[in-house]
Amino acid sequence: MKVFTRYLLYQLPGWVFLLSVLILVARWWHWPGWLISVLFLAYVVKDFILYPFLKRAYEGAEPAGSERLIGELGVSVEPLSHGREGYVRVLGELWRARLHGARQIEAGQKVRVRASSGMLLEVEPVATDT
Repeated sequence: MKVFTRYLLYQLPGWVFLLSVLILVARWWHWPGWLISVLFLAYVVKDFILYPFLKRAYEGAEPAGSERLIGELGVSVEPLSHGREGYVRVLGELWRARLHGARQIEAGQKVRVRASSGMLLEVEPVATDT
């Protein structure tokens, strides 16, 4: 519903402009009111018909860069502790990371990405089932 409302709000200026132009043309060429109504209604109906095809353009963009990694699992490449950044491998890529909430993460330990800040990931250890 939110996307549809955004779509309608983007269409509103075009509808107002078209209606203004149609009214001016109708006064100039003495067009009947019903013709203006039909032309305007056809334009608005066209927007409703095209909405399913254009819906994707009005949806929010998918996260890009490091934001897409939030929630993903990875492996620590080197030990991480508070105040010291290190590297983790997430989805086959090497990322700079800092610790979130734990005291220390050993090299080879599984981690989960909690947040990202630019190209830096915040990670926490994943409890291993033993």
